[in-house]
Amino acid sequence: MKPSKFIAHQERRLRRALSDDERDAVEQAREDTTTGQSDTVKAMWKALDDAPEPDP
Repeated sequence: MKPSKFIAHQERRLRRALSDDERDAVEQAREDTTTGQSDTVKAMWKALDDAPEPDP
């Protein structure tokens, strides 16, 4: 998966829009990772998992 497609994929997978906190965490992880595409996607997954759950 390309990092540019990550957010759209997650929104389809979760069947909801990512919260601002989730989106910010993913974008920050993407900017902070300077190695290859695979490492970037792994960092984005971790950031999404670590982001606070949105209120229902």
